[in-house]
Amino acid sequence: MARRTSVPSSNVAAAQATVDELHKLGRLEPVDGALVRAVLTLAAAVDDDPGHASLWKEYRGALELLMGRGGDGKVDEFGALLERLDAMSAEVGDAAPRGPKVSRR
Repeated sequence: MARRTSVPSSNVAAAQATVDELHKLGRLEPVDGALVRAVLTLAAAVDDDPGHASLWKEYRGALELLMGRGGDGKVDEFGALLERLDAMSAEVGDAAPRGPKVSRR
């Protein structure tokens, strides 16, 4: 019988593994400590309540922010802006089309 390899079974374990790898790569600095704590706290919250959609959204956002850190501790602000604009345009684009405006005079 084949033995199964150990795989992180929780979001906390996966987030901690990500943090550890980012540290090894030199992509995290002491100033990132609050963000690391936020990611790990949100991971624990998602593990406790996996059906809570807004927790997942916050966790994913914090994890993406953490993974976007460079060696200088700065976020790619231009990339983040483009993502926000893309999300805003998708929301606007999803609105139901309306007929032409009619002037009431």
